[in-house]
Amino acid sequence: MTAEQIPTVGSKPNDTYKAGNWDVTPSTETAITADTTYTYTYAQKDSISKTVTFKVANGSWNDDTMADKTVTLTGYEGDTLKLTADQIPTVGSKPNDIYKAGSWDVYRCAKIFAHSV
Repeated sequence: MTAEQIPTVGSKPNDTYKAGNWDVTPSTETAITADTTYTYTYAQKDSISKTVTFKVANGSWNDDTMADKTVTLTGYEGDTLKLTADQIPTVGSKPNDIYKAGSWDVYRCAKIFAHSV
């Protein structure tokens, strides 16, 4: 077999796959003495997920609750996971007039808090 007879691997089935492997690597040094099949299999990317927790302190959410709100972001290895605007809860009312509007703080890169001060 010559180098020109060994095909170049084509495209992946979709973005959820990464480079794969030959079951046996074709080589110009291999003597072919019988019918032979070489199979190239693309590898499925590992799925990933991260949980983002939103907390409100000294106030409530727009739906008048104070419970933590969580969002689970999912994708595949190599993806950059980002929140969308509709995943960020709307902060509601402050507890009373001695508080002013707060701001978001991020802790440990996974927890987001809204504070009314």
